[in-house]
Formats: sequence, structure tokens, C-alpha cells
Amino acid sequence: MFKDIVKEQIEVPSQMSYLGQIRDFIEKIGKKHKFSEKIVNSFKLVVDESCTNIVRHGYRDIKGGKIIIRAIVRRRSLTVVLIDQGKSFDPRSVAPPDLKRYVEIGKKGGLGILMMRKLMDDIKYNITPTGNELRLTKIRDKSADSWVKNRYETLNIKTKFTFASILILLLSIFIGIGFIFPQIDKQAEERIFKEATNLTKNFSEFCYEPLYNSDFLNLFIAARTLKETNNELIKNVFVFDTAYKVIAIDNPIKSEEFSNIKKDSMFLVKTDTISSAKIYNFLHNKEELLIFSIPVLLSEVDETPIGYSAISIRKSTISAEKFDSKRFISFVFFAILIFGGVLVYFLISKIMDPFHKLADWVRLVGQGKVDEDEIDVESTDELGEIAQAFNEMTSKFREAQISLIEQQRMQKELQVAQEIQQMLLPQDFPNVDGFDIASYYEAAKEVGGDLFDFVEIDDHTIGIVVADVSGKGVPGSLIMTMIRTAIRLEARGNKNPAETLARVNKFVVDDMKKGMFVTMFYVVLERTISFASAGHNPMILYRGKTRKTYYLNPSGFPVGIKLPDDDLFAKTIVSDRIQLHPDDLLAIYTDGITEAMNAQRILYAEERFLDSIRKHGGKEVVDFVTNTKDDIKRFTGGYEQNDDITMVG
Repeated sequence: MFKDIVKEQIEVPSQMSYLGQIRDFIEKIGKKHKFSEKIVNSFKLVVDESCTNIVRHGYRDIKGGKIIIRAIVRRRSLTVVLIDQGKSFDPRSVAPPDLKRYVEIGKKGGLGILMMRKLMDDIKYNITPTGNELRLTKIRDKSADSWVKNRYETLNIKTKFTFASILILLLSIFIGIGFIFPQIDKQAEERIFKEATNLTKNFSEFCYEPLYNSDFLNLFIAARTLKETNNELIKNVFVFDTAYKVIAIDNPIKSEEFSNIKKDSMFLVKTDTISSAKIYNFLHNKEELLIFSIPVLLSEVDETPIGYSAISIRKSTISAEKFDSKRFISFVFFAILIFGGVLVYFLISKIMDPFHKLADWVRLVGQGKVDEDEIDVESTDELGEIAQAFNEMTSKFREAQISLIEQQRMQKELQVAQEIQQMLLPQDFPNVDGFDIASYYEAAKEVGGDLFDFVEIDDHTIGIVVADVSGKGVPGSLIMTMIRTAIRLEARGNKNPAETLARVNKFVVDDMKKGMFVTMFYVVLERTISFASAGHNPMILYRGKTRKTYYLNPSGFPVGIKLPDDDLFAKTIVSDRIQLHPDDLLAIYTDGITEAMNAQRILYAEERFLDSIRKHGGKEVVDFVTNTKDDIKRFTGGYEQNDDITMVG
């Protein structure tokens, strides 16, 4: 009834060159789980089209994107889930194209979504905390399974369990019959043998006196009486002399018929040690008989036989006895089967009725047709626990709906924030005589507030600002926009970095939401570098001559904090200056670097960052940035980052 589903997935960079790897993954899944070539080819076409759109449109302005392809294998279906963190796009929202119009204007392309709808049995799209999620499902062909299996799957649980219970009961009966019938045969044979032996023994005790006195008339009378009183069992009653010649029989007319009986013509079957009875097999007129013979002794002391008393029974009598016993046992088993089947059916019906009620109630909840929020639970057993679980699901279902709407809203907000953040980042680097500039920026999944920008102070002077906004999402992006605009406005013509940051603070402090602030580090590039910090990480100086690093950390409050004294920010922040030598390097960064973690949740930390600067600081600035980025990547091992990473060198 319940079976674990199989899940497999791969993750590839959002690049066209990796589409072949995705197609190979789909083909491997199809062959491994024996899906038809038609289904596999349908998935290859649709997944290829979907991934192409993700690469070209979803990640158009985003670098370093990933695509997760997850295959979910069920017995009756295959689902492929595509997950990305690019721009969201719901393919279900696209109206069907006018094919006639396409032909008239000769338009090429744009039919991928139509193909997707035609080839897939089900398409679902959702925005989840992990990103955009497109679920494509195809049902397996019914012909893949046998008719019996397909037919069995159409039965309801009540019928399945009843059928299975009857099969188990029937199998138990067959096993019981296989064990009991041989015992029945043995017992029936022993019962008849015992009865025939006792009759023969009793008759032999009566035969002594008439046989001793040659009173054959009484022997005939006694034989006939024994035959008449046990007619159903006995076929004939005999008295033999010591040479096994018939001297008396139950019917004198048959004397001649049995006169030719000889001991040599009888095959000994069994000897009863207690009664001294011998049982012979004898064929008479093509009828198989069993003859039970007991000697008539001269006396208890002298065991010399003076003759033999004997009775014959048809061998078919034993077979009939066995058949009657088996028929009775079979009838009992059949009655048990019928009674057990009916009992099982009603028991299963009794058990399943509450489940049917629960199922109906869940459907009504899903359709919004019930007014009550809960159902009444009357039992504390397993059924009661299930009912209680469904009861709890009602509120959780509504909470999940609200949460889903909220997640979609937040995802949309994050997407807008990402777009704003991408727009704020400089697209071109300025050419500054005597300086080489490079940067490393990588956004976290949840949009943070890192910003770096190049500010034109005058025609010959450039400023560099690196900032980190405390807020996330759209509010943080809006603050970044304000900061970028304010610093570009206040820096124009002002080469004093502390004064510029003080004016920026005054510009934005009244518009900042309570609890939000911005740390900033601002550098003015001239022959002598001047810089100021608004509560930001210290700038790191690498001296190429000595290969040593130094922290440059002038004092200052973060921008946007409402201080008790309106002039306290301007009074506290200071500018500092430094003279650079050839091969020196300055690194301005945000805490996303030092707080980067690996899978063991160990921080990259400042010492590793300093070691990397000392190791690569003597290289060209582009190589320095690339090597530092690679060091961080190797350390984190692909572990998901929680904050934006920004560095300008």
C-alpha cells in the first residue's frame, strides 16, 4: 500500500554547456527505472527547453547561478523538479499561442511552453524558500505492468484486504489438508482393521467347540449370523481347516465358489501381534478382498490350531471410509472458509468506515465546503490518533496556505531587491593613474545589503566606497539606493572623506527605519590616500616591500543611527591619510568574507583572510582577487553563505 519513492538529483552551473549533462541524467534515470523511451524523450525535450530558459532569462543578469535537477520516481509516474534562484517565471501563466498567427507571420521559436503542456501530464510551479520550483510529471504507460497488477491497483482497500485474507485462509486450509488427509487415511484404515480383527477374534472363540466336535451346521449358522449382523463391513465369513480349505461359510451356496481358496494364493499384508490375526490380500472374481484370519487353538495350553476363523472385507470399503472422512473434513474447512471470509469482510468494513469518513472530511476541507474547523474524536485508540492527526492538519493546512502566500510575497520581494542591488553595482571600473582596481562580489541567497561604488569627486579624483546595510530585502535595497545617491551627491568636490560621510549621515538619518544602519568605508584616491570609516571593518594595507599587513581603522559611528547629539557623528568621525609605495595593496571588504563558513560551521575568520592577503598580495590585483576568491571557495566547500561577500582591492 505504501512504498518509498526514489529520489535522485544533480546540481549544475547555469551554463548552456551543461545541458548535455542534464540530458544524460534524465536518460540514466529512465533506463534505471524502466520508463519507456517515449517518456524519457519527452522529459529530455521539456527539461532541455526549461533549462535553456533558466540560463538565458532567469540568470541573465546573475552570475554563478546553479540549477538543481531532481528526479522523483514513483511506481506509476516520474516527476522531474527544476530548482533555480533566478528571476521567477510561471510557465502556466502564459496563454496558449495562436498557431495560425504563427504560420501567417512566419514566427520562429516561442513554442516551448506549448510543447511542455503537450508532452507533460502535469505541470506545477511554485516559489519556495529554495528558489523557483518547476515540477514536471509524466504518468507511466499502463501496459508496463501485467493485467493482473493493473486490475489489482483499481480495487479499493476493503476488497484488497478481503481478497488477501481469503487467500491466506485458503492457503492455510490447503496446508491443513495436506497435513490432515494422510492422518485421515491412516486412522480410517486402522479403525476398520481393528473392527474386523475384533470380529474375527470373537468368532474364533465361538468356533472352538463346534469345530472340535465337527458340528458344521452350527458353524454355518454362526457364520451367517455374523455376516447378517455386520453386513455393511463383512463380505463373507469363513471357517478353514488347518489346510485352509473352506469347511463353513455364511452362505452354503457359495461353498463351491470359495472351495479353491489356497493359502498360497493369499498375500500376507499384516500380522497383529496382540490377537495373532493375519491379514491377507486376496483377488476374487477381479475384486480385491482383505481376509482377516485367526487360528482356533486346541486349548490355551496347547496352541496347535484345529482350524481358522476368517472374515473378508472389500478393500474398496476402506477407500470409501477414507473418502467419507475426507469429505466431512473438506466440508468443515469449506464452512470455515466461507464463515472466515464473511467475518473478515465485515471486520475490514468496520475498520475502514472511519477512514472513509476521514477521507470525505479531508476532501471537503480541501474544497472549502466545511464550516467546522475540527472533527469530534471519540476514540483514544489508533483510529483516534489518526483522527486527531487529521484534526490538527486542518489548522496546519490553513497556516500552510498563509505561509505559502507569505513565502511567495517574500520571494517576490527578494527578487525585486536582487534586481535593485544588481542595478546599483558599478558596471565599469574607472581608470585611475597609478592604481589598479579589481573587485569580488557574491550575493547570498537572501539578499543582504552590500554595496560598493566608485564616486567621481572631480575630473581627476575618484573615491571608492564599500558599505554594508543591516537590513535585508527591499527595505535594505532602498537604503542602499539612498546611500549611493547621497554619497555621490555629497562627495562631489569634497576630498575630505570624514566630512563626506558626516554629510551623508545627515542626509539619510531621518529617513532610516529604526534599527537599521549602514557601515561604510570611504577612500579618496590621490597620491596620498585619505580615508574614513563609519563603523565598518578596517581596511587592510599590504606592504609589498615587507610582505606585512596592517589594519587601518579610523573611528566613526555607523550611518543612520539616531544619536543623542545631532552633531556627535560629525564630531566623532575622523579622516586618516597614508602614503602608498609601489607594489602596496589596499583591501576594503565586508564581514561576509570573515564570516564565511564551511560545512562544520567553522568561520573563515580574519587570520585566514590575512594569510591569503600575505600569500597573494604581491600579485597583480586581478590575480590577487581571483586567488582570494578561490581560497574562500576551497574553505567553504560550497557551503551556503549567509551574507553577501564584497571586496575591492
